[in-house]
Amino acid sequence: MKKWEDLEIFELAIKNASDHIIITDHDAVILYANEAVTKITGYRPEEIIGKTPRLWGGQMPEKFYKRFWKRLKIDKKPFIGEIRNKRKNGESYDAEIKIAPVLSKSGAVKYFVGIERDITRLKQIDRVKTEIISLTAHQLRDAPATIKIYAEALLRGTAGRLGKKQSQYVKEILAANRTNIDLIKALLNVARLELGTFRSEPQPVDVIKTAEDVIRSMSRSIKKGKLKIVEHYDKSLKPVILDPEGLRIILHNLISNACKYSPEGAVITVEIRPVTKRGKRKIWLKVEDTGYGIPRAEQAKIFTKMFRAENVRDKKTEGSGLGLYMVKLLLKQMKGSIRFRSREGKGTCFEVLIPPIKNGITRRKK
Repeated sequence: MKKWEDLEIFELAIKNASDHIIITDHDAVILYANEAVTKITGYRPEEIIGKTPRLWGGQMPEKFYKRFWKRLKIDKKPFIGEIRNKRKNGESYDAEIKIAPVLSKSGAVKYFVGIERDITRLKQIDRVKTEIISLTAHQLRDAPATIKIYAEALLRGTAGRLGKKQSQYVKEILAANRTNIDLIKALLNVARLELGTFRSEPQPVDVIKTAEDVIRSMSRSIKKGKLKIVEHYDKSLKPVILDPEGLRIILHNLISNACKYSPEGAVITVEIRPVTKRGKRKIWLKVEDTGYGIPRAEQAKIFTKMFRAENVRDKKTEGSGLGLYMVKLLLKQMKGSIRFRSREGKGTCFEVLIPPIKNGITRRKK
């Protein structure tokens, strides 16, 4: 096929693409726009050529655009993300954007190629689904609470003494009920985080005491799994201003996962200390286990909703697949970060950085 025929096919493909595609010069002045621009922004191609995308953009905080242009112009790397824009008629919409710099032979930025997809409807559908889950979970809370009350009353002998076998059955009911309660709590927390209604009430928090309390609450499963917990804390760390519920959920999910996905006799290490990153003091948390690990091929999906690695599904039937997804959402809200390393059959290590809401972590006097 001749080159001009290749170019003609390429031009037709871009022209008729359902996504809005633009090409700009290095100053973001638009040189080309396909026909989808009208469907998404309301502007005709001839109305935007010679102008910049701020014609329908400029709806995000300045901090977003600083990061956006640093990525494209200084780092010279593609930018992929979600953005809020405004159509010609004044209507706001959500878009997924992918913008890449085109470099000259010398490495200078010559052009930008941008692809924009309207995801407003998808986000609306996702929000409705989340609201339904939240409402359903709220309605489901009462039944497990009632089951718990009556099952515990039976074990206490309130309705008469139970035999050994009967007591065992009631204990199994309570265990299954606890699993349901944990799942409902997880669904509610995820729904609140996705809807932006998760209440954050910052207050002075003793991070070390919180970790110790979380571990203490898991003593039954730790003992049952014959697990060894090793704790390393910088005891000079003073209470810091944080969201206590968010911190507890993060610690609970990381430590409970380590317990859940480790064989008998495994070692779980929990470490907490203050660190300085880019001149700012932060809380550093580490939860490391010698458990089953995560297969390399599945590690990219670890923070997605409902993810459970193939190598543990047969070993451990419990688990909602929401824990790490929730941790990621919470850390985003708390402006923290998480990273991990894992080897199948060797174990997994999670490291978390959380900035206090009021910076300047101090140490206890020795």
